[in-house]
Parts: sequence; C-alpha cells; structure tokens
Amino acid sequence: MPPPGHLEGVKDILDEMGAVFIADGWPLGAFISRSEIAEAFEPCDHLSTFGGA
Repeated sequence: MPPPGHLEGVKDILDEMGAVFIADGWPLGAFISRSEIAEAFEPCDHLSTFGGA
C-alpha cells in the first residue's frame, strides 16, 4: 500500500495535467477521471480485465 496521501498527490498531478489514471487489477478494473471524460465511456470501452463486461 502506498503511504497516506500518496494517491491524493497523484490525483493532484493528474488534475494539473488533464490526465486519466487507470488502475487494472484482478478481477476489477477502474479509472479515475474528470466527469466529461468518464461520461464518454460506454461498457467495454475501457479494456479492463473483463473488457467492461
């Protein structure tokens, strides 16, 4: 596990850069993004472990 505050720092950097954070693990896949990016995704778009299924 990262130290406390690490992921918040990563999010701050991503927000500054307008970047998307994608984490893929078994059996789950997830991403964190601004709402305008998240709203553009449909099931199966994000290519997670199970392809969004």
